[in-house]
Amino acid sequence: MHLRSTRNRFIEGDNLEALKLLKEDIARRVKLIYLDPPYNTGRSSSYNDDFVLTVRQYHSLVGGGGVSDDTARDASLDGRFHCSWLSMMYPRLRLARELLADDGFLCVSIDDKEVGNLRLIADEVFGASNFIANIIWQKKYTRANDARWFSDNHEHLLCYARDKSRTRLNLIPRTARQLGAYHNPDNHPKGPWKATPLHAKSGRSAAAYTFSNGVRWHPPVGTYRRFSNEVMHRLDAAGEIWFGVGGLSTPARKTFLSEIRSGVPAVTIWTHDEVGHTHEANTELKSLGLGGLFSNPKPTRLVRRIIDLHAEARAHCTGRLPLARSCRGASTCSDVLRLRPSLGASKRKRGQRGPHGCV
Repeated sequence: MHLRSTRNRFIEGDNLEALKLLKEDIARRVKLIYLDPPYNTGRSSSYNDDFVLTVRQYHSLVGGGGVSDDTARDASLDGRFHCSWLSMMYPRLRLARELLADDGFLCVSIDDKEVGNLRLIADEVFGASNFIANIIWQKKYTRANDARWFSDNHEHLLCYARDKSRTRLNLIPRTARQLGAYHNPDNHPKGPWKATPLHAKSGRSAAAYTFSNGVRWHPPVGTYRRFSNEVMHRLDAAGEIWFGVGGLSTPARKTFLSEIRSGVPAVTIWTHDEVGHTHEANTELKSLGLGGLFSNPKPTRLVRRIIDLHAEARAHCTGRLPLARSCRGASTCSDVLRLRPSLGASKRKRGQRGPHGCV
């Protein structure tokens, strides 16, 4: 394989060794790494997902001895359920950081069982100051009525930057519902707008203001004016204050769609109707003849959202490579290929499949 000449790469083998191979070619050039590791549940039949040590193995590792298997009931031995998994994850996170560009991002899917431990080692590798967010993904749209405690309907996406001061997130497009809030009932030349309050929870002045039509307004009790007299006068003169259809409503500012950013910041809760769910992912796998192969697949809409957030300007990806690691079912690679027409010809991907899932 000519590492520098090939545009796309899918490697099958141990992911740690694959990352070492990639490091020689693309160190500090990767814009995005998405990691979907084993969750340490012990339930997968297609890859190793059980990293629990026996009691004797655990005591041998930490220096204990002379214990019987009966001590497995001792809560102090909880580390045996996590240490092997953390030992598997740590070097991969270290290598991932070495591959990331200075403005690159890492996203890791994980469940409640290991999210706390993963956060600790990720803080150590990337620095706690480079933590971006813990995104909650609603993976199921139905309730598990046989759940003993709670119906488990979510997973986590931990996001870290190599250097938070040099990274940025793209805005996401407004939904049809969000766009539907903008209208232009008075045919204002600036186009559609929505009414927004003239008051705020904090500020310096709560003084009243009289508009040119004689309407006297003051902020509600406990709030403050959002704008100074000069700004209020300018908005009034430009016809950018709304008094309602009959002119008797509480004055509000016209916020024009044409004057705000082209998208909105992503929130930290991603619902199934926005980015898909596990059932959708299984349906996608079945269409490829891979139904039932993975216990916890990710829908392509979820991966697409991650790519959309972390890609640079869609038509300019020079020298920046998305890296798909542990993307079960290769959905990341699939999505990058689907997005190529809008990403531009320079978008490339690196994927790897190994014994710890599809990487």
